[in-house]
Amino acid sequence: MSVATLLSEPDFSIASFLLSVLGVGSFLNLLAFLERYAPDPVTQRITHLVRQDEARHVAFGLGP
Repeated sequence: MSVATLLSEPDFSIASFLLSVLGVGSFLNLLAFLERYAPDPVTQRITHLVRQDEARHVAFGLGP
């Protein structure tokens, strides 16, 4: 449903904002879930590093 809202938005600025909030926030939550419930230590470590890197990208994008 959130993707449909994003695709149907005619204003690029609003669509970009929605992508940032909905898309990246959901992705960070998914990575946190995968890290917590990883089936093995290697997967847990990889998802931790990917989540850490993605969080840096988000912080950079939101910075002044």
